[in-house]
Amino acid sequence: MMRSQKLVALLALAVLVGLALALRLLDRRVSQFRALDYSGRGMVFYLDRRGIVEQVMLFPTEGFEEKEADGPESWTTIHPGRGVGDVRFGDPESEVREKWPLQWRRYGEGEFSIIYDDRGSVSCSFQDDRLEFVSISGHEYKTAENIGPGSPEVEVIAAYGEPDELPAYAGKKTTIFTEAAGKMEQSLVLAGLLAFLAVKVIKVEGPSRLFWILIAGYLFLLVITINPIRVIQFGFGYLGFYLRSIRNFALFYVLGALVAPLMLAGIWWGERIACRKGFGGAGKYILPGSFVFLGNAVFYILMAVGAGLYFGMRFGDPMTQSRILFQIPLALTGVVFYLAFLQFARLFGSGSNCPIYSPDGIQGCR
Repeated sequence: MMRSQKLVALLALAVLVGLALALRLLDRRVSQFRALDYSGRGMVFYLDRRGIVEQVMLFPTEGFEEKEADGPESWTTIHPGRGVGDVRFGDPESEVREKWPLQWRRYGEGEFSIIYDDRGSVSCSFQDDRLEFVSISGHEYKTAENIGPGSPEVEVIAAYGEPDELPAYAGKKTTIFTEAAGKMEQSLVLAGLLAFLAVKVIKVEGPSRLFWILIAGYLFLLVITINPIRVIQFGFGYLGFYLRSIRNFALFYVLGALVAPLMLAGIWWGERIACRKGFGGAGKYILPGSFVFLGNAVFYILMAVGAGLYFGMRFGDPMTQSRILFQIPLALTGVVFYLAFLQFARLFGSGSNCPIYSPDGIQGCR
C-alpha cells in the first residue's frame, strides 16, 4: 500500500513540475529581449521584436567623447555617459526636476528612489539623492547621431559600431509570467523542504509542532526568495547589483516571506477541522486548500496595495488595477504548494492525509 502511494505521489509531483517548467518556458518566450550593449559609452539599447529601439538605458562613464550636436542644445538631447540635456549624472533630485521641464511623480524613500514623468517616457533612478541611471522610451529623445527610441537596429550599429556582449541577467524583462513561474518554483522547493522537516525531523504534536513548522517555513522562504545561487548563476560581476537589490528591497523580502507561515497555518487549521469532523474523500483536502488560496489572495493583494502606496502608484491607472487583480490567480500557487507538500510527505514515509496537523495519522487523518 505504501509503495503504491509513493508511486502516485511521484506521478503527481511530475505533473506539478511539468506545469512549472511549461510556465517557465512560456515566460522565456514572452520576456526575452534583444539589446545592444554600449557600456563603454554609457548606454544600452533595448529592442522590440521588430528590431526597433524600445528603450535606452543611460549611466555614467568616463573618458568617452561624444560627437558635437548640430544646432542648439535641447533638453531632449541624449549625452551618452553624461546625462540628458542639461541634466548630468550625479545631480541631486531637486536639480533634475528644475532642469528637466516634465511633470514628475516619485516612488521610493531613503537611499534609493525613482522619479518618472506622467507619460512614462522617462524615469530617473537615484542612489543617496544622486542621479545614477536614466531610462528613456520617448521618441523625441535622440543622441547627436539622431539615435534613440524608434531607431532601427541597423542605424544604431551604423552609428556606434558592433555592440559589446550583455551579461546573462540583462537579457530578460519581468512579466506576469515571470512572477507566476517564480512562485511556482518557490512553492515546489519550499514544499519539499518543509515536508522532509515535518515528517522526519519535527516529531512533537500540537501547537509546538505548528510553531516550529511556521518558523522553518518563514526562514526557508526568505532564503529561497533572496536566492544567493543567482550570484553563481550570473557570475561575480552580478554581486554588486545583487547586494544592492537586497539592501534596497529588504522590507519587501522580509514581509513577503510571511506568506509561508500564513499558508502553513491555513493548512494546519484546515487539517485540524477535517480530522476532527471526520471528513472523507476529497473533503479533507478541499478545506485546507481553500484556506491556503483565500489566505494567499488576501496577502498578495495587501502586498500589492502596500507596494503601490510605497512607490506612489496611481490606483486609478488600469495597469495598476490589473496588477492588483492578477494577485488573485497568482494565489493558486498556494494550492500548488499544498498539493506538493502532501506528495512529498508521502514520499518521505508519512501515511497521514494531514501531515502538518497529525503526521502519524491519528484522529481519522489516514
